[in-house]
Amino acid sequence: MLLQNTHSQMNDVATPTRLRALFSSILLDSTPVQAFQEVTEEATLHTVLEQFVFLCSARAHEDAHFDTWGVQVLQWMHDQNTEASFVQTMTRLQNNVDVQGNICPLLDAGFFAFITEHAAAIDALFFETLASVTPYRPTIFGWRTLFHAYLMKSNGKVCERPAHLWFRVALFLHTDDWAAVRTCFADLLRGHYTHATPTLFYAGARRPQMASCFTADTRVLTREEGWMAIAKVPIGHHVLTHRHRWRPVAQVHTNARAGRALMNMTVNGRRVGTCTEDHPFWTWCADKSTHAWRPALACATDSSVQLEHVGAVRSGETENDKDVQWWIRGVILSWASAQPLRNTPPFSLLLDGKTVRCLGVELVDAPLWSFLLLGSRDTAKRDRVVQSWLQGSM
Repeated sequence: MLLQNTHSQMNDVATPTRLRALFSSILLDSTPVQAFQEVTEEATLHTVLEQFVFLCSARAHEDAHFDTWGVQVLQWMHDQNTEASFVQTMTRLQNNVDVQGNICPLLDAGFFAFITEHAAAIDALFFETLASVTPYRPTIFGWRTLFHAYLMKSNGKVCERPAHLWFRVALFLHTDDWAAVRTCFADLLRGHYTHATPTLFYAGARRPQMASCFTADTRVLTREEGWMAIAKVPIGHHVLTHRHRWRPVAQVHTNARAGRALMNMTVNGRRVGTCTEDHPFWTWCADKSTHAWRPALACATDSSVQLEHVGAVRSGETENDKDVQWWIRGVILSWASAQPLRNTPPFSLLLDGKTVRCLGVELVDAPLWSFLLLGSRDTAKRDRVVQSWLQGSM
């Protein structure tokens, strides 16, 4: 690795001469080096390294190694300002002080108590897994996005490292199931998949609103066995996604409701499913001139819940119609059902590394729900495509 050979040469002050020697094996021609002529003799190490990352980013299209080197430098710089220990990092977040000087913990009290109780075992598992796994290397752009948008901060200063984020998610999901924690952490480190944004933002936080949206009895459509309860979908089965494509299930995970209400989805007064209050729906505004993603709790009863245009639907390898515009029509939310309905955790599916909205939410007969999913403005085309889709997918 680049930084293993150069850490000892990095001082608080760097000169253009030292810089050329330090990165001569990386910046292979003289053009990038010329840009460093603007770096003065008094330039700080941070300034020099930021300039190096900028040049790597500019040349990443030439060779993927430039992205790798740039990310290594960014990670090294971040490591100088953060704790290596997961437990110490979480303690720092929990001891957060707001701008008025008041203690303002950032983590869920129960989650932090669990970390404190098992501190030695948690740090041992964290470091052991980290040492035995080769992590996925993002691009420079990806690393900066992770840094600015996802890692937890205290008083505006980022405290977490990417590995802390992945371990926080794994630990909050699986708590004292240490084998599951290690497997999840290792998979996240390797980049085998990632969880939805709400999970990354809120896992272990004061209000841990996780990504799972549907109750265990929610039925989803699988290519292998037709309709199944979401909690029973086997790993590897293919599920129809919100983009009307079959994708293999990589993980089925369960999250605590954490105070979130469960809401009924109804069609013409008939219940077709249940979701958490924060599940997003693609909705038209009242005048049907604009649309946006809105959480279930924010949707009025006159909302038309609609999918964005996604083109053709595929049944296995057969393409039915390239011109059909797909959407869910007539699905409304009952405000009367905004109270918690049952004490069961919500579920979601992880497909190809992303948590997706599953189209197969249904508690009525399959043809009716399929009709709702595959609505078309052209009635004849709609009927033809629905029948073709049913024959190909059921």
